[in-house]
Amino acid sequence: ADVREAFENAVVGELVGRDHVAEASLMVLPPNAFEMDRSKVRAMVLEMGFDSAVVMALVDRVYLPKNPPGGYSAQTFGSLYTNYPTNFGYVDGTVPDEGTTVYVLEARYYDFAASGVVWRTQTETREPKNVDSFAREFAERIVRRLADDRIITD
Repeated sequence: ADVREAFENAVVGELVGRDHVAEASLMVLPPNAFEMDRSKVRAMVLEMGFDSAVVMALVDRVYLPKNPPGGYSAQTFGSLYTNYPTNFGYVDGTVPDEGTTVYVLEARYYDFAASGVVWRTQTETREPKNVDSFAREFAERIVRRLADDRIITD
């Protein structure tokens, strides 16, 4: 819930900062809302007076190895005094890999009057060092794009 809370609070902060009424789902929906039938959740949200929702999800996570097995890697050899770069050496997969993970996040804007998604965007990030700062940056981009695309008004 910490990552979810960071993203929800960041989006709410951006929307409230632009004079919109917004609440984090953690504050208004029951914990099992994501397991419930969508029409029931929609009815609950409409009953609370909300007309739309921004929903974010991790849609893909891909590990990119630095040195894929069967590939080639730059290597050096050296003596007591000097290291000499060599040509590329073959990697057999036994070398510890220091690759990176790419996360693909998607934000969707649901308009309950239209009964569906009316806007979406995706972003990629490579292993963010700080979830809170990444959440704020992503939320800022989402809300700015929503305004630029005239989904919300300022």
